[in-house]
Formats: sequence, C-alpha cells, structure tokens
Amino acid sequence: MKEEIGLNSRIYLPEYFTGNIAKSFHKVIKRAMIACENSGHHITDDFPEVRKIVEAGATNKPVKDYELTRYACYLIVQNGDPRKEVIALGQTYFAIQTYRQEQNLLQIYLEYRKQKRSFEKMKWKMQKQQLLSTIRLEKKLEQQ
Repeated sequence: MKEEIGLNSRIYLPEYFTGNIAKSFHKVIKRAMIACENSGHHITDDFPEVRKIVEAGATNKPVKDYELTRYACYLIVQNGDPRKEVIALGQTYFAIQTYRQEQNLLQIYLEYRKQKRSFEKMKWKMQKQQLLSTIRLEKKLEQQ
C-alpha cells in the first residue's frame, strides 16, 4: 500500500519560478520518474499527473502538475541539486530516516539472535535431561 501524502510539485516550485528554474525542476522530476520506472514501480502510481488552474495575469490557465507520493518525493530529493537548501535538507532527512531504520532492523535482529540462543540453550537442557533419564532407566534395568 502506497502512502499518499498529498504533496504536489507546485509546493516545491512556486508560481513565480519560471524559465530555467522551472525547466531544471522538471528535469529533476523526469530523472526521478526514470528512477521510479527502472526500479519496477509504475510512474502513474507515484507521479499521477493533474491539471491545476493558475492565474496568468488577467486570465487563468491550466498547468501540468503532479500529486507526489512519499516515494516520489524521495526520488526527487535524491535527483535534485544538493546546492539547493530544500534538496540538501531533504537528502539529510532521508539519510537520517534510513539510518534510523537500519538501527531498528539491527535491534530486531539482535533480539532475534538472543531469543534463538535462549531457545537453543533450553533445547540442549531438555535433551541433556532426557539423556540422563534414559541413563538412569538403563541403570535400574541393569540392576534388576
């Protein structure tokens, strides 16, 4: 299940950005879409295209926009220019979240190993008790 966070590319690209800045941002989105597709995801799931109406002087005009999933935001941040503050902050955010997830998985693994050792120790004790019981039984039978 994909988590929708309701962001759209206009949040990242205010209307007053035009020309080269807008083109650069759309290049980043396109690179993120390529990464999305190459990783086996469907672009339309993570970058659904929508039309927004924006003011253009005295009139309104429709512009292409995207509703972004968390995964799409991640790909955009990873494909953006780290010299831009918002991209650098996003890359830092995702690096920290990745580290936290790795630490959580490590703790789960270590707990699993601890429980497995405890289980193996208990199993060994039970086998030892069974063996001792068998030896005692054999001694009793020999004595009769």
